[in-house]
Formats: sequence, structure tokens, C-alpha cells
Amino acid sequence: MLRGDTVPHCTECGKEVADETRFCDNCGASLKSAQSAADGIQNTLPVNQKISERQDLLGLVSAGVILILVGITYQRYPIDLTVIRDYIQNMASSGIFVRPPQVLFDPMIFFLYAVGLWGIVLTVLRIVVDRNVGKAAQDFCGCLFAFFCIFLLTNYATGVFTERVLAAYFVVAIGVLIVANAVVTILSPKHK
Repeated sequence: MLRGDTVPHCTECGKEVADETRFCDNCGASLKSAQSAADGIQNTLPVNQKISERQDLLGLVSAGVILILVGITYQRYPIDLTVIRDYIQNMASSGIFVRPPQVLFDPMIFFLYAVGLWGIVLTVLRIVVDRNVGKAAQDFCGCLFAFFCIFLLTNYATGVFTERVLAAYFVVAIGVLIVANAVVTILSPKHK
């Protein structure tokens, strides 16, 4: 609450609150934290902080799922690692982009499909578990990006797109992804 006001207000968002209220109805901030700390009373975590801890947990789960998907992809498409090494060395020595060996396209497309499907599952989890529509929208943008990369790789592998077209579409897709995530972040309730 702001000191000197006759009507108490939230220190985080400024919304008017009742005297006995422990958390702001608008932003979830703890209203008694300063007084509790002064009195030596243990503070209860604000609602926003509790939600962010769950988001971190889902982020950790997501990192684990991505590692599992890498392992599954490698198990399903056991590529000799020298193929990848030789490809990277060839590109490094020539100093230009070199078309990947055809054997790499199927694993890349499989992995991106799996990541896209995981993105849909993660989007649903963000909505159901966290009730965080903003973060869910960002996750959904990420899964759409994965599916768009599949479109690009498929057309590149079959010779429909050249390297130049592939690069142009990819850069545009990254720009759209950045703008979409920024708009979602700006429009999410904590930024209002």
C-alpha cells in the first residue's frame, strides 16, 4: 500500500485494494510483504512468483523432452557421425553454404515434426496447468515455426527451393516469430 493514502493501493500495479487483503486481485502481488518482513513474519509467495516457478518447471520438462527427441531421432536414423563431420568441414573449408547430404533431410524433418507436436502439447499444458495464455501463445508460435521449417526443408530436399529461396523464407519466418513473441509479451496481463 502506498503510504499516506487514505485508500490503500497495490504497490505493484496501483489498483485500489481493501485493508485486509493479502494479495492484489489485479496483479497477485503480496500486499503485506513489507509489513511482514518488518515484523519478522515469513512472507507467502505472490501468485505471479508461484506461477513463474511452474513455468520454470515446464521449461525444464521441455528441455528434457527435446533431449529425448534427439535420442529418438538418432535411434530411428542411425547416421554415421562422420557424415555430419565431413559436411561441416566441407562447408567450413569452402566458406559457403553447401547443400547437406540427402541422408540428413529425413532425420531433420522427423525431429522438427516431433518438436512441433511437443509444442502443441506444451501449449495445452501452459493453458491447463499454468493458465498462462501469453506463454502458451509463444509456445504455439514456436511449434508453427517448426512446422514451417518442415515445409522449407521438404521443398529444399526435393529441389523446389534453391538455397537463396530457403534462406529468404527462413529469415522472414524468424522475423515473424520474433515480432509475434514480442506482441504476445506486450499484450500479456503482466505488461498492462
